[in-house]
Amino acid sequence: MKQWSIICMLLFFVSARAQTTNPYLTLKYDSVVAYRYSPHHDSTYIIDKSGLLNPHVKSRTRLDEATAMDFNTRIGLSESYGGMQAKCFMPGLAFVYYSNGKPVADIIVCLGCNYFVSSLTVPAQKAAKKKGMSHEFKQFVGNLGGQ
Repeated sequence: MKQWSIICMLLFFVSARAQTTNPYLTLKYDSVVAYRYSPHHDSTYIIDKSGLLNPHVKSRTRLDEATAMDFNTRIGLSESYGGMQAKCFMPGLAFVYYSNGKPVADIIVCLGCNYFVSSLTVPAQKAAKKKGMSHEFKQFVGNLGGQ
């Protein structure tokens, strides 16, 4: 019985840790590109199911390694969330992670409604009572895209 309790406790701790792990800190990629784009309402994606870039890209900026790591760290912090969120969701900024020239993850951001959608589940965002970005994180994200 004691062994069973220990096994259950270990499983609980492992699953609790898995829920709080930041997927962007372990993602295998070789570059991150920030895109400014102006999609139509029915095509808010940045990368389609075929792996093609949205045709409404206006500009692109490759993030250096330190900036990408800073972004990856901040996206997983609980203090990056808690802001109010509106319902518009018309993204104009996106971040695409590439490995050998192929997209492996992406994040589309609507600075107007203060919200983003990630292709990877971000536990810190999911756990937040208010899913909108904090003021500081929103400012940081906006600056990465050249706002």
